[in-house]
Amino acid sequence: MDLTQLPPPEVEETLDFEAILAKRKATLISYYQEDQQAAIAATLELESEPLNKMLQENAYNEMILRARINDAAKQTLLAFASGTTLDHVAGEYEIKRLLVTPGDPSATPPIEPVYESDDRLRMRCQMAYEGMATAGPVNAYKFHALSASAEVADVAVDSPTPGTVRVTILSPAGQPSADTLNLVEQALSAEDVRPLCDLVAVEPAQIKPYAVDATLNAIGLGKEQAIAAAKDAMAKTAAAYYRVGATVPLSAIYAALHQPGIDSVTLRAPLTDVTCTAQQAAKLTSINID
Repeated sequence: MDLTQLPPPEVEETLDFEAILAKRKATLISYYQEDQQAAIAATLELESEPLNKMLQENAYNEMILRARINDAAKQTLLAFASGTTLDHVAGEYEIKRLLVTPGDPSATPPIEPVYESDDRLRMRCQMAYEGMATAGPVNAYKFHALSASAEVADVAVDSPTPGTVRVTILSPAGQPSADTLNLVEQALSAEDVRPLCDLVAVEPAQIKPYAVDATLNAIGLGKEQAIAAAKDAMAKTAAAYYRVGATVPLSAIYAALHQPGIDSVTLRAPLTDVTCTAQQAAKLTSINID
């Protein structure tokens, strides 16, 4: 499930400064005698009135407080939680954030440890219930492989022959190291993970490199900014398709390069979709845009 496609949670209140200010004015007016209320209301219509300024300041502070309450309420939800708050949400799934690199506090300057990203941890939380299955479903193998090491960027699972489960591992930098493959193999060989009759083979993904070479024709001024935006969009597109077995459509490359301010795109490479087999992953190696 794509959590970003869910509707806004009802716990999130819509903030309206003018509505808060109007309510505060109405409350203040109600504190006066009826024969004084009209005069007070007229006074509060004056922008220069100190009392009005005070109510505006109070209303603004109330809106800031409500925004903080909105944020705090949303942080209890998996879709919005971040940082250490997400760690606590993940704890409800019995999942702990993985360590990528330990860092070195004795170095000068000290090197901070690097941990699994929020997005990756959130994805593993979504898959947690799949990991409880013992019948060997695809997502169970994926969950345990992703939980074995933070160096696992993607996992593909298939069965080339009856009784054999092939688990293909992709790392952020490309082919995974032997240590990463060993960690995954150990995790998938646990008695409470692997079905008795399954023979699990853990293999590295085959990297299929590709380069993007294009000329962007800009409209008017701002070509440098348009090219920078295109490079950034292309990098994000490449990251989105950096998965085992995923094909990079040519249309996605054109869409990434055709940013606002670009009149047309002349693409020299690639000239077709970057297709991958079930064990390959397409990796962008260079972007040349002029």
